[in-house]
Amino acid sequence: MSELTDFFNQLESRDNKLKTFVSENEAYASFINDFEMLMDLNGLTQKDLAKKIGTTQSAVSRILALRTNPSYRILNKMSEAVGEKLYITPQADMTVTVPFDLQEKVQSIAEYEDKTTKDFLEDLIRKEIDSKYIDLQQEKLSSKIYEGINFQLNNLVFSPMEEVCQDSLSMKDAFIAA
Repeated sequence: MSELTDFFNQLESRDNKLKTFVSENEAYASFINDFEMLMDLNGLTQKDLAKKIGTTQSAVSRILALRTNPSYRILNKMSEAVGEKLYITPQADMTVTVPFDLQEKVQSIAEYEDKTTKDFLEDLIRKEIDSKYIDLQQEKLSSKIYEGINFQLNNLVFSPMEEVCQDSLSMKDAFIAA
């Protein structure tokens, strides 16, 4: 899978039109990918879906082939038709998608902890980030303390040595002058 991803990333990096297309359609393509999986899980055909959302099978086909730009209302109806909710945000970098191979595990753990999947994931992310943030703050503090100690040690060790060296040079100058 990673070789295929690397291949597509290389293609994208060399072709600005492809890069633009991916950027503009990545979320839509991801929606369609997830949606088709959910259609299969629910045993729905395009015709079944069209009936549920109040459109034609050919309109559904165009949507699934990425040949049209469906409205929010249509995407929302599609999500409801497979028993899910549509979620849209302008903050893509702050949104996490659970990889397909982990979804069942996440749902199982959430059920065991008597939480919704969303609540479980939010708690998990919060705990991990808080822990990492505390570690980072402690590391920064330790680094500042180390720098301060290092500075003080340098002053304790090297300042007297500089004075000794200066005194030695002064004695040498005095000796030469005599």
